[in-house]
Amino acid sequence: PKRRPVPSGGRRPCSSRRCRYAAASPGTRVVEHRGAPDAVLVLDETAFLKKGSKSVGVAPQYAGITGQTENCQVAVFLAYVTPFGRALIDFALYLGKTWAGDAERCRKAGVPRERAKQVLTKPELGRHLVERARCAGVPFACVAADSVYGQDRKLRAALERRGKGYVMAVPCDETVSTPGTGPVRVDRLVAGLPLVFERRSCGDGAKGDRYFDWALTEVAWPSGAGAARRGWQHLLLVRRSISDPSGLAYFAVHARTGTTLPALTSVAGMRWGVEDCFETAKSDCGLDQYEVRNWEPWHRHIALAIAAFAFLSITATRTAHPRDRATSDAPAPDADNAIAWPPLHLPLPLDSVLN
Repeated sequence: PKRRPVPSGGRRPCSSRRCRYAAASPGTRVVEHRGAPDAVLVLDETAFLKKGSKSVGVAPQYAGITGQTENCQVAVFLAYVTPFGRALIDFALYLGKTWAGDAERCRKAGVPRERAKQVLTKPELGRHLVERARCAGVPFACVAADSVYGQDRKLRAALERRGKGYVMAVPCDETVSTPGTGPVRVDRLVAGLPLVFERRSCGDGAKGDRYFDWALTEVAWPSGAGAARRGWQHLLLVRRSISDPSGLAYFAVHARTGTTLPALTSVAGMRWGVEDCFETAKSDCGLDQYEVRNWEPWHRHIALAIAAFAFLSITATRTAHPRDRATSDAPAPDADNAIAWPPLHLPLPLDSVLN
């Protein structure tokens, strides 16, 4: 079949500019309909299994969806989670050393020069996504993440400096300190403390409420931001399996003074919301159904998939929580510009994000 003529100006209708706008409006709409000052930003990654070596970012690397090393692409996503629902609002493709260190390979795959110059770790990409959301005016109270991101002290320090809370998992060998002690591993600290555990649900799961035993103690986290500011505190949240009391998980916490244990366990449970996002976006919106190889087409596809997921998310909210049509269906004239959603390429100076 004949191809459509290129419009004047040389850009086809599916240009990166159009793609960025497609990603912008859903992000704005998600915040418009679900935006809340107590919302939680959740960082996590997902893998896209691939064959061959041409797809941008593809490499033998750990894939959480299978629990082993696979030939795949990996992207870091930022989810926006509230008690009323959740949606994916931003993402970044991970480029390992086999890509970011190969200028010719990146050029053939269409990777922007500034992105191909250095290897950015997943925590660094996560810091960029959170900072991008903050600069865009996205309302949120704290960040939740697994230990890949929770052990990143620069991320913790950045959130503390900006007056944001976090409840992020950390590995057992992460160090903390308590009054009168020097740095000590969290597992060794917990083993020597007379913690009092409370059994609480941290939210709904596939089989109903997720119940665990929880305990809380005050500590000092070495984030690089110094001591907690006035009105804030550093805490260690410990989760214990009911069926296997030896199964412990540890969470670094930065929260306002007086924050209760139920509130913190609720935030910790919201982290699983991003897994639901991935499952729905892949099964219902084709997030992983693509055959493109290069940088820009890949970003177009992911942007359109999360746009479709945002539509489903907003529609579900309207159905579950109907409001006056004048407020839910007739946005203000400048609603699309209320949050200038950022472009898909790195729009901020990398130094300002990574440092």
